[in-house]
Amino acid sequence: MLKLNKILLLRLAVYGATTAVVFGVLLISKKNLEAQNNFRADLRKIKVDVPSTRPEVSQRSIDLAVEMYQIKIPAFTNHPKLDKQLNDRGITIKRAGNEYFEVFIGPSAFSSWGLLGSTLAHEIEIHANQSFLAIFFLEKLGFSATAEAERMAYDYELILADYFALSEYDRLSIAETRDYYYPLINGSQNVAQLSADKKIHSSQSSPIIKDNNPQSVLGRLAAALIMQK
Repeated sequence: MLKLNKILLLRLAVYGATTAVVFGVLLISKKNLEAQNNFRADLRKIKVDVPSTRPEVSQRSIDLAVEMYQIKIPAFTNHPKLDKQLNDRGITIKRAGNEYFEVFIGPSAFSSWGLLGSTLAHEIEIHANQSFLAIFFLEKLGFSATAEAERMAYDYELILADYFALSEYDRLSIAETRDYYYPLINGSQNVAQLSADKKIHSSQSSPIIKDNNPQSVLGRLAAALIMQK
């Protein structure tokens, strides 16, 4: 009986600590989300003059797009690099033992300057600002945090579609990619079922499928928790 009580107390302590961490992240994230929204509003007022030619698949094009679109690289994030072997438009990685995020851009992001800029915003301004720790705890608590993190990044691209002057094809492609790999099922995302074999924090290529189910209130809470700083 005494042993059972100790086990119960230990479980309660772990649950309490986990809950405290999650809600601590929620409080910290509030100001960051407000800053992100203000930044979005400012960007929509700006018109960017871009070269008339298609960007070459090179590191120079990435560097130019970062400067041209005023991509905000957070602290503890390395400058984005070209990866010609990457199948997706982009991916953000944080390796064990390394405090810096690494962002890689693939050749499929270079179909236009706008799509290149949009991909950089997806990876750098959203994924590099997300807390992997919060995502881990939210998954343990039953939230589909990985899917929410991805939907947040794709939504960000669509919100800024005019700023990046994305074509109708690119806008549709982004929306369809989001809804295919990270759909809303009965108000929540089933990551294990639908995207277990997909890389977390990447800009995928586009299939053709749609899902129009409404997003849950719990999903929006998860979104707030995911954003760090």
